[in-house]
Amino acid sequence: NKIGKQYRYDVLANHTLISRRMMLIYEYIYTKYPSILVDNSYKDNIYYQNFLLTSRNNRMKLLKKIESNSNKKVNYITSKEKEDTIYDTAIQSTDKAAIFNLMMKHHKASMLNMLDFSKNTYIGVIDYFLNEDVHGLRKIINNCVEKKVEMKVLKRKEIQLMRRLDTNVIIKKNTKFHICYNYIEQILYSLRRICDPVKEYVDNSFTPLNEKYINELKEVQEMVLWVMDAVSSTIHSSDYKDVDVVCERLKRREDAISEISIHQMDRVQDAQENIEISLLYLNIIQESYEIVYELRHFLKDISIMNEK
Repeated sequence: NKIGKQYRYDVLANHTLISRRMMLIYEYIYTKYPSILVDNSYKDNIYYQNFLLTSRNNRMKLLKKIESNSNKKVNYITSKEKEDTIYDTAIQSTDKAAIFNLMMKHHKASMLNMLDFSKNTYIGVIDYFLNEDVHGLRKIINNCVEKKVEMKVLKRKEIQLMRRLDTNVIIKKNTKFHICYNYIEQILYSLRRICDPVKEYVDNSFTPLNEKYINELKEVQEMVLWVMDAVSSTIHSSDYKDVDVVCERLKRREDAISEISIHQMDRVQDAQENIEISLLYLNIIQESYEIVYELRHFLKDISIMNEK
């Protein structure tokens, strides 16, 4: 039955997701009236069959609970969610040291997840722009909206874990924890500020970039991707002893993009080229600069957060 609207997450909602509520109804019927599930008039109904198909993993969880005579509540997940074993383990633990280690592990995985998304999105925006693919740009905008919701869910989970730590640990880690998520949020905003005007331009009055702009844009894209890879590899290795050296290299790319941005502003003022495409190109360069700037400061703060 269609008993409501299906959202992606319920961590920020006032009630559980429809698919999860349906599993709770199924569990009640399975334990109280199992004969109904064996012989009923709707067992061949396409909607019921679809429910059985999409809920297979959750029904296996229920079966394991019954076989083990457990009274624990089953954590049913939806088809759009991924099982978060790190969080599930941490939230059930009573050892504060273990909770702290799992929280830091979860935070690291969350940051790498967001950086990987940012990299793929930045590649997609530039490529779709150069290839005049408005459908790809629309998809990226939708993905950014969903990713922002996912980021809030991950942050909420880690806040729940942090509240179970010692007060001294919370005071030490809390500020940098929120700052790191703020940097990620700003990077997602920059990607949207690139994609939105690009999509509108391609969709309405597209004039292709000239070869000079294309070569310059590819150079900027290469620098931004290098910065993203450098930050991701440092976080992945958890080796922050050379973070100042890495940040200095990031600063050189940041300065190089800044020079390109200043040069483009001079071009716009000269008004020798199409003003619309010149301003659009300037926006891409400036937001690329902002992404690199945020990543450099993000790396500094996450290294401080991971200090023992």
